[in-house]
Amino acid sequence: MRLAQPDNRLYLGAGGSGKSTLARRHSWGFARVVIVDPNAEPEWGEGAIITDDFAELIEAARSPQFRVAYRVPAMSDPARTIEAYDEATKAAWAAGLDRDVCVIWDEADAYMPDHRLTPFAHGAWNQGRHRGMHIFAIARSPFALSPQLRRNTTALFAFAADEARDLDWYAAVIGRDAAAEIKALPRFSMIEHRRGSPWRRHDLKNS
Repeated sequence: MRLAQPDNRLYLGAGGSGKSTLARRHSWGFARVVIVDPNAEPEWGEGAIITDDFAELIEAARSPQFRVAYRVPAMSDPARTIEAYDEATKAAWAAGLDRDVCVIWDEADAYMPDHRLTPFAHGAWNQGRHRGMHIFAIARSPFALSPQLRRNTTALFAFAADEARDLDWYAAVIGRDAAAEIKALPRFSMIEHRRGSPWRRHDLKNS
C-alpha cells in the first residue's frame, strides 16, 4: 500500500502534557497498530495484545486487524532496547505491504540515544510511505531526536515547552508567534503544524 506522501508525526512536550494521549487518539483511526511501549503504560495496553515476544508480535501482525503493545526491555539495557524498537518497526514494515499500518515509537529518544537512527529506522522514516506506514514518534524535546526526524516530519504536535533551545527551534520551524504560544500552553493544549499549512491551537479537553 503506497501513501501519496509520508505520514511522519512528531508529538513533543513535557511529561504529562498530553502528547501520548493525543497519539493514542490518533492511533484509533487505524485498524493495524504496533505500539512500542517501554514504560508498560496501561493506557497503551487498552484493546491491545500485550507481548514482549518477537514471534508473537510477528504472528499478531499477520492479522487483517491488530493492535499490539510491544513491551520493550527496561531502558537500562540500551542495546537491547534499540533492537526491540527495530523489531517493532520491522513488524510494521512487513504488515504494511498490503494495507496501511501505524507504528508508534513512544519515548522515541530511547531508540536513538546518540541522535542517530538505526539503518532500519532511517529506511522506515524516509521510505515507509511505500509500505503504507504511518509513523508516530513521541518525545519530550526535538533535540532528543535524530535530525533526520526533525527534517522529514509531515505533522508536528507541540505541547508545553520552556527550554530556550526548544523554543528557538519552534520559532524557526513554525514561527515566533507559535513559539510564544507553546511557552504558555496549559496541560492538554497543543499547537498543530502540518507541512504546507498554517499552525493551529487545539485544546484536547474540548475536542
